[in-house]
Amino acid sequence: MLLPRILTALVAAPLVVALVIWGPAWGFSLLVTLIGAVGLHEYHALAWPSSPPHPRDRSGRHFATAIATGWTGLAAAMGGSFALAGLVAAMIVLLTFHLSRPEPIPSLNARMSASLGGILYGGLPMVHMCWLHARPDGSGWRWICLLFLVVWCGDSAAYFGGRAFGKHKLYPVASPKKTVEGSVFGLLGSVGVALAARAWFHPSLTVADCLVLGAAGGALGQIGDLVESLWKRSAGVKDSGTFFPGHGGVLDRVDALLFAAPLFYWYARWLFG
Repeated sequence: MLLPRILTALVAAPLVVALVIWGPAWGFSLLVTLIGAVGLHEYHALAWPSSPPHPRDRSGRHFATAIATGWTGLAAAMGGSFALAGLVAAMIVLLTFHLSRPEPIPSLNARMSASLGGILYGGLPMVHMCWLHARPDGSGWRWICLLFLVVWCGDSAAYFGGRAFGKHKLYPVASPKKTVEGSVFGLLGSVGVALAARAWFHPSLTVADCLVLGAAGGALGQIGDLVESLWKRSAGVKDSGTFFPGHGGVLDRVDALLFAAPLFYWYARWLFG
């Protein structure tokens, strides 16, 4: 199982990094929106109730995914008040959709909540990644690379640290294999790679910035991972999908980024202009 994960990462990571560093802002936003569409589809498949079974469930999930994806692309391109106006419009469209086809009534509340949750859980964080990359001072690629390193290196450190030293369960109701020791190794890995990034490609950061972003970003990433594990546990599935060989679905790869990306965006905006 480890070999497919490594091979997939070796193929995908260089392509993503090349787009982040040398590609245009619109190219990165397009990639996030398209990959995000797959993740939103996975989310709705997990969260949208299908009991009792109803033939409209599939089309309803597709419609909610399309609306959330459309808003993500619009917000990434326009930003500001257009993003907020689009969010309100998307909410009205989704709820009107359910008003037009309320059956079966017993699952209506859950279906409405799941359709709105796609924008809040998936769309909003993905838009923050697009905004972070499109920073007007040209530093966006540095922040995105830092975000990826903090989250993914922290995840790897947690995995290997947990396998080597893990004894105490972290949160078994969501993820039985995760341990407290692995979580600590993950945080240390996130802080360590943030400090390394400062010396490597992001010299405008202070040591304090690295400590805050590494620790807080790593912690939020771990929380995001556990939240997605709860989605899967509730739905009775091991992976959110099969998009990435050896890694599972899109949500399995971006769950931590969804929670950490807003922190990096607002930190960069408030403290670096």
